[in-house]
Amino acid sequence: IIKFHADVTKTSHEAAASDLYAKFIHPVIPDAKVRQWKRLASKTPEILAYIKSRMVSDEVADLVNLGYDGRRITFPIVDKFDQVVNTKKYDIHAKKNGRPKMINHRDKLDDRSFGSPARLFPISSFAMAREKCGGRIVPCEGEWDALALISIGIAAITGTHGCKAWNPEFNEDFRGLEVVIAYDNDKDGNSFWQRPLKAIRSIAKAVYRLKIPST
Repeated sequence: IIKFHADVTKTSHEAAASDLYAKFIHPVIPDAKVRQWKRLASKTPEILAYIKSRMVSDEVADLVNLGYDGRRITFPIVDKFDQVVNTKKYDIHAKKNGRPKMINHRDKLDDRSFGSPARLFPISSFAMAREKCGGRIVPCEGEWDALALISIGIAAITGTHGCKAWNPEFNEDFRGLEVVIAYDNDKDGNSFWQRPLKAIRSIAKAVYRLKIPST
């Protein structure tokens, strides 16, 4: 099917596969849009200052293509085929304006959900864990927490649906890794940290829980 589509559209095998995926499996956000958001962030001092205040290094912000759409900071969510299948959008002024703090990308021309299913962010952390961190990875809560840990050399990852959701498709990525679950020390974190434990303990090298002290 992919070869036929490539022949008909006179495109590469990769471009044909991406086109079919976007049309029939899951919506995809164009790379050009991600680059546009990234350029706008680089020209907006308030956004650059806020990213730095969240302890995210310039290198990590660049690695995951943090951006700004004019209202919210954008976190592109990339799948295993390097396609941007969603973008989480964070409003730094949510408390003042009463808007939701974090939302998923929407497209007026596509009524499909960009936010489902749950994803892991950033998936580049699995390579970081294996190549630079001795096979250890830290699942935590929230995109900011994950990026702050990565900025200090700790391979970290978070689920796009929060700690309550664990997609069974996540499991295989943790095979052979030492996993340190660092969910928030709050009602949800204390209630749901065992979900990943039960899901991956048979395939991970080891699974621990890091209980963060309450403040």
